[in-house]
Amino acid sequence: MSGKLTQSLHRAHAIVTRGYAAAPSANKVADAAAARARQHSLTGSHNELLKRVLFEPGVRPTIPSKRDGEVMEQEETVIKQAWALEQEHLESRRNEERKRKFLAMKEAHDILKQESETLYKGAVWRDVAPLFPRQMRIPTQTPPKVIWDYTWKAPDASSS
Repeated sequence: MSGKLTQSLHRAHAIVTRGYAAAPSANKVADAAAARARQHSLTGSHNELLKRVLFEPGVRPTIPSKRDGEVMEQEETVIKQAWALEQEHLESRRNEERKRKFLAMKEAHDILKQESETLYKGAVWRDVAPLFPRQMRIPTQTPPKVIWDYTWKAPDASSS
């Protein structure tokens, strides 16, 4: 390379390596020493160790053979069976919990019946009337011609 090109590259490198907007150092010897120290830190033993660990020779990914496929199939079967067994145990624990809760509820039900007949009747009373009036118009996308029937009355429960 020509001398001028080399000088301009060194000058550009010095600008890049020094802090942003910092004035160039008057001491060129100190700049050269600092550049050597930076370059040494980049190629130091730490980087060599990283290169050895990351790019270790002799370790290459291998393509699984047919035997590996059979082993993988067996492993998959074992995993599926273990998962099914775990789900079965989980379901049995849930069923036991449900039974325990039901028995506790039944016991509380019997105790309430023994303590107070009126509270028991209030607890087991059910409203047999429908939750939603079946006589109402079915909801649709379009509004009805008559928006609201102000004369509508609920049918008498005793007549049905």
